[in-house]
Amino acid sequence: MALSEYERQVLEQMEAQFRPTPVRGARVSPRVWAAMVVFLLVGLVLLVVGVSLPHQLASIAVAVVGFALMVAGLSLPFSRLVATRSSSAKAKRTRSSSFMDRQRDQWERRSRR
Repeated sequence: MALSEYERQVLEQMEAQFRPTPVRGARVSPRVWAAMVVFLLVGLVLLVVGVSLPHQLASIAVAVVGFALMVAGLSLPFSRLVATRSSSAKAKRTRSSSFMDRQRDQWERRSRR
């Protein structure tokens, strides 16, 4: 069965929604890079100090805090990218729901005939 021009356009729109969108040059601002470097350096210093102190509860706590700061510094750029992607995904969902609503309305109008 041949499709009309309008049906082809609708089908192309639906196919375009299912295609994954490539991530374009996710850039990290200089502030985020600076914060990441500061977190890493402070965390590394705390980790080395915690390991070099005599083994007591305080030295273990200092080393763990240093390690946690290093992990936080490394995850900082990725958390920014995820937040940006999730907000754009919500916008796409809103658009697709209105598209689906229109399609549902058209289907109901056609079935009434």
